[in-house]
Amino acid sequence: ALRALKEQLRDCQSKLQINDRTITGYHKENMTLKDKLKKMNRLAESKGLPDREALQDRLDAEKERLAARDAQILELQKAAELSEKGKSRAEKELRENLKKATEDLEKVRAEAAKAEQAQKLLEKEVVVLKHK
Repeated sequence: ALRALKEQLRDCQSKLQINDRTITGYHKENMTLKDKLKKMNRLAESKGLPDREALQDRLDAEKERLAARDAQILELQKAAELSEKGKSRAEKELRENLKKATEDLEKVRAEAAKAEQAQKLLEKEVVVLKHK
């Protein structure tokens, strides 16, 4: 059970690292898109452009993509936070299970020692009874 919990903890940590890398990638892409958006805004506001409507359409499309990316980033951040909470919970469970297993082991050892002493006493009694 302890090994399974440790493996589960490693899996959670691995997923968290993957989510962090994904969020970083989305963040970089988001910054690139924001830069493109700024450039397109400057172009759209320029007075001498022949095809202003086409540029406005492209600008609107980029704004929508940017909004979608922001939503994805927020969802991934929430997932990462939940994963971190789950990791903390799993670590706490591991510590509790380890403590309980240690306590159980000590009880079993004490019971084994008592049983061994009782067996020795019985053997002595058998030897005494055989000699009588």
